[in-house]
Amino acid sequence: MDGSERLQLTYSSMVAGVPAWAPDGKRIAFVDAEPGRPMKISIISPDGGTPQQAMPGDQNEVNPTWSPDGTSLAFSDVPWATSSSTVAVHLLDLRSQRVSTLPGSDGLFSPAWSPDGRYIVAQPIDQQKLFLFDTKSQKWTALVDLPAAYFSWSRDGKYVYFDVPTTNEPAIYRLGVADRKVERVVSMKGFRRAMGTFGPWMGLAQDDSPLVLRDAGVQEIYALDWEAP
Repeated sequence: MDGSERLQLTYSSMVAGVPAWAPDGKRIAFVDAEPGRPMKISIISPDGGTPQQAMPGDQNEVNPTWSPDGTSLAFSDVPWATSSSTVAVHLLDLRSQRVSTLPGSDGLFSPAWSPDGRYIVAQPIDQQKLFLFDTKSQKWTALVDLPAAYFSWSRDGKYVYFDVPTTNEPAIYRLGVADRKVERVVSMKGFRRAMGTFGPWMGLAQDDSPLVLRDAGVQEIYALDWEAP
């Protein structure tokens, strides 16, 4: 956390995005998003080594999220790489390599598993809502009508934090899962954010404080007078 002992895990030949730590801290799942190739989920040790593809085949995969016991990954199809009729949330059993599809998840993507394993949050392709899947009842319910991005569960599983970067009043919010109450955590208006492969990223620190990427660069306009030799 203090920036020391930095270790590069992937290199320029691999465009890595949306990393997700396994609950045991011994594996990191991420998306290899190389241009011209299918997006594939890979897994690597935080100590380094060769990334291993989680699944064979040439299907597009994105947004890996771990089950609390670390034996499964939830993921989704890539909306911009396929038709909406084939986008859904899937489960990969890492022991058997069996892939299944969550019932009723057609048209949903970008899953996020709750810390206790009870729920999975996902959103439709237009990213204007959030939906909650109850693993016990096997049913989906609507959570909130907001253009949410980079949603993350609080450590205690009571809240879903999410980013709303595309409105006139950009802000980070949190949603109480029990009472469905939406609270604005912090305004992001006027805050210049860095853009990654999948847009302006947001995550949570260990105390659930929001983490964002700030663009600290300098942007200026120049005029050049040029005289031909």
